[in-house]
Amino acid sequence: MINIFNQLVAIIRFILILTITIISAIWCWVGMPFLSLRTRGKIIRFWAKVTLAVTGVKVKIIGRTNFDYFPPNMLVASNHLSWLDILVLYQVYFINFVGKVEMTRWPILSRMIKAGGTIFINRKKKRDLLYVNQAVSEHLLNGRCIGFFPEGTVGDGDKLLPFKAPILESALLAKSSIIPVVIIYYRKDGTIAEETSFGKKYNLVQSVLNTLTLNGLIAKIFVLETVKAENFANRDQLTEHLYQQINAKFSNRQILFDEN
Repeated sequence: MINIFNQLVAIIRFILILTITIISAIWCWVGMPFLSLRTRGKIIRFWAKVTLAVTGVKVKIIGRTNFDYFPPNMLVASNHLSWLDILVLYQVYFINFVGKVEMTRWPILSRMIKAGGTIFINRKKKRDLLYVNQAVSEHLLNGRCIGFFPEGTVGDGDKLLPFKAPILESALLAKSSIIPVVIIYYRKDGTIAEETSFGKKYNLVQSVLNTLTLNGLIAKIFVLETVKAENFANRDQLTEHLYQQINAKFSNRQILFDEN
């Protein structure tokens, strides 16, 4: 009986999310280009909040060091576990993400991704990295907050993957501040919600369906101490430092449930 109920809840949630997504995509096409950056940010934050609420996710922010939703010249580096990650991060900061160019071909979602100010990168072309670093550094110097996932892909939830972060060169160029962030998903009993990840254990569709059947899902965002890019001699040192900071928290994720 419970399984049938959970499946029904998942179907209703999926229909609502699809409806919200379609309406949001139309709005991004018609109205978003005419709005100011801050107005767009507030709308995107509201959209993310509503979508998370429909999904049944409660977000908790821990250790936040900057209460400005539009932090200037800031780079946000986060682990990557789930299709929910970007929605969760939008609850903390208005972020222009760095994403793979393949996302421009995604139906419906591509319009929303572009409206969010995503900077696209073609990972198959090394020359594209130079362009992206220049573009990101210009955005940072113009007061934007840029976000990326230094693992370069979605992790399987068991361990943090090695960081591949050439994009950090842009932080050095712009003398930016970097906020390391750790996202962890818990069930309501405090155990790790592996269903949210679509790494090795589940594909994306399975992850979405599994997530929508959960009740009491909690997404905890651990905002770590801000790092100054100018304190590091090169990109490799900065990458290693961020990895150590994020991995130290992620490795202890099972005992962090009660941290407030």
